[in-house]
Amino acid sequence: MCGEIRGFTGREVDQLYAVSLATADLGKDGADLYDDPMLMGHIYSGPYAALEPSLVLLWMDQEGTAGFALGSLNTAAWEARLERDWWPSLRIRYAAVDHLVPPLTPDQRRCT
Repeated sequence: MCGEIRGFTGREVDQLYAVSLATADLGKDGADLYDDPMLMGHIYSGPYAALEPSLVLLWMDQEGTAGFALGSLNTAAWEARLERDWWPSLRIRYAAVDHLVPPLTPDQRRCT
């Protein structure tokens, strides 16, 4: 497979979310598992794209973004930043499911 690694420009957010969903089932396509196709991106790639875009690398092939690598420089500071700047709005959007009776859907399990 030919391709290239390059930095994130901000125009690839939808592609990051698509790859997050396409690998959400232990590396396989998770589209059939989740009712909300945005949820995996909100959890796994969205925060990096929004808050640390310089630390997102993309693997590009002829079809677009085929994969990515992302990270933070300081895990404790990153977790604090997520608590302050990323999770609050998502907690409002995805209401707590503590009151639900199992079995929970995959979406609901991710929101606990």
